[in-house]
Amino acid sequence: MDESKIRVGIIGTGAVTQMGHIPAFKSISKAELIALCDNDEGKLKLLSKKHRIAKAYRDYEKLIDDKEIDAVVIATPNYLHLPMIEAACSAKKHILCEKPLARTAEEAKKICDVVNKAKIKFMLGLNNRFRPDVQILKKFIDGELGKIFYAKTGWLQREAFPEESSWKNLLASSGGGVLLNLGVHLLDEALWLLGCRKAKSVVGSAHFLTKKREVEDSAIALLNMEDDITLTIEVSWTLLFDKDFTFFNIFGNNGSALLNPLKIYKRMHGEIVNVTPHVEASKNAFKFSFLLQAEHFIESLRKGKDPIFRVEEGLEIARIIDAIYKSARKKKEIKID
Repeated sequence: MDESKIRVGIIGTGAVTQMGHIPAFKSISKAELIALCDNDEGKLKLLSKKHRIAKAYRDYEKLIDDKEIDAVVIATPNYLHLPMIEAACSAKKHILCEKPLARTAEEAKKICDVVNKAKIKFMLGLNNRFRPDVQILKKFIDGELGKIFYAKTGWLQREAFPEESSWKNLLASSGGGVLLNLGVHLLDEALWLLGCRKAKSVVGSAHFLTKKREVEDSAIALLNMEDDITLTIEVSWTLLFDKDFTFFNIFGNNGSALLNPLKIYKRMHGEIVNVTPHVEASKNAFKFSFLLQAEHFIESLRKGKDPIFRVEEGLEIARIIDAIYKSARKKKEIKID
């Protein structure tokens, strides 16, 4: 075993691990993926053999206690994040945890306290920040579009909601529905692009496919941000349409921009000019963003630096999500202290 490499174990072998985390960490020269953990023994054996990963655990505590492992990736259902993070912190393992950080802000606060006390490196898995088009847009927002006053974003899926048996449909295990599942990505991306400004209040609505469902299938939120910025978010996994689509539009007094695809316009010499730079198109943008995310995480550990995502950012997102759900229940604006 190469002692100069960061040795990684992944807990949870669902789709995001199979399509994102495993290929990413296997591709990094300074990392070595040495262990997988899942309670599905058949899947665990299949993936370990396919990817030539030496160790396979069914008990996450045994993986975390493995002294050869330096860092763990937690890619499990939301209700397992807190106990797994507590165990990893106790064992002084660095952590990359899939979104959302927790089911509630109260739970997220407990995670913050545990992580900060352990003094390990922690990173929340929100890969959209690493997309090349998002990186370019960030530069234009920071220096070219002027004072931002409005942004809107959405992720609308064509009737792709989880099966009834999925943990994502149970409030106790998931903490929420499409807002917590898809909306977290949009919220983080928007907050980061807007310079991490604070949300002052929210108005939200949540919609359920049937009265029997425990978590929402669609949600809409309006956020009043610092510096008089308005942000709207739309999410659904039951859209009655022929395709999925995502969007992010932002408007400033000197220009505007949108994603998917990236387009940037500025007022120049009295005219509206398309100033969109060339972005290399990639059919594997999803995998590429996971690769860049994993590279950033490994480099942060090797250099002893804090990763781009701080645990406190996960707490801030959780507080906003809690406020949106509260607004939807009470049908009124909720202020965020």
